[in-house]
Amino acid sequence: MLTMEQIEAALYKKMKISEKLNEKQMERMEGVGEDLTMAREQQREHILKWFVETQAVLILSDGSFPPWFQGFISRHEAEDQLKDKNVGCFLIRLSEKSIAYILSYK
Repeated sequence: MLTMEQIEAALYKKMKISEKLNEKQMERMEGVGEDLTMAREQQREHILKWFVETQAVLILSDGSFPPWFQGFISRHEAEDQLKDKNVGCFLIRLSEKSIAYILSYK
């Protein structure tokens, strides 16, 4: 069985890929009030905690997430990743608004 540290390391590795794209989103949010930004961060932390504690172990394989799982990416990022793919390709991402998965497909 995987340890919590291994799960968190695999998730961090997966999410680091889209970290630079998320930095652009954060720059756009700088004009938004700090309270709203803080509330979104807390909500995201809550969703991440749920995922790490209850879901990650179900989809981790040999310490890595499958290529179709993208963690926290935006709808726009998902569309960009799928635009050059064949019909039928998909990815799964975490919702940033609620405890849920989102299926994006072409």
